[in-house]
Amino acid sequence: MYFTELFALFSKALGWTLLHSLWQGLLIFLVLWAALTYYKQKSPQLRYLLSCMTMCCLLGSIALTFSYYFSLPTNTSLPIEVSQAISFEDAPLKGEESLATATTWWQNWQDQASEFMHLYARHLVLGWLVGVFLFAFRWIGGLYFTYRLRREGAIEAPRSWQSNVQALANNLGIQRTVRLLESSSVEVPLTIGHLKPIILLPIGMLAGLTPQQVESILIHELAHIRRHDFVINLLLSALEILLFYHPVFWWISSKIQEERELCCDDIAVATCGNPRL
Repeated sequence: MYFTELFALFSKALGWTLLHSLWQGLLIFLVLWAALTYYKQKSPQLRYLLSCMTMCCLLGSIALTFSYYFSLPTNTSLPIEVSQAISFEDAPLKGEESLATATTWWQNWQDQASEFMHLYARHLVLGWLVGVFLFAFRWIGGLYFTYRLRREGAIEAPRSWQSNVQALANNLGIQRTVRLLESSSVEVPLTIGHLKPIILLPIGMLAGLTPQQVESILIHELAHIRRHDFVINLLLSALEILLFYHPVFWWISSKIQEERELCCDDIAVATCGNPRL
């Protein structure tokens, strides 16, 4: 019996949270879009921080909404109480008709939303749980694929390049040992790992590019390590499990990744001193 009541409370709170998160996300989207447009010519680091702060705002609004509805008594439906608490008689004389129209619209919306939640909250939560399961399975598969990249189809880069990578890492203030591998499983350079980071280069890249070009690529990848971007990637991937349904989350996540790459480009330019390179 207790589990049934708890699930009913969880379903109601989560259902309202999913509903409110959509309009909350829309407001957050408009704020971030305006900020990114205004600061379009500013540094990528500023836009990256704005995107991260906006993501935190989205997560905070969702968490607060869920906590609020979950703390309500099971037999309480806040929207109905709020709508009933508004009285036309209490409206000021000036603009009474406009207020009555707005209040009626709000009451109708609240009543319809409450009825929808009463009928379909459990179905909504079950659909969300199915999505969570599928994206969790996808996340685990991604971790397994990353684990395999370290060991399958990867060979150590020449010792001279290993020493070069470590020297570049030290210049960037990275105290950890960074391994450089050539891999047949990747088509573009990438970095995996945090405590024991590894840079993977496609096989043939070291021989097919000039040393200066390779160094600029390595500095870009080392910038990811210095900025702890692998951890940020893991956090974003984990959030995809819970917020897979939210279009604004995916948009903010893409902006974070886009500005992150530009930040690493800036570090590479500042280090090698040649923007064209």
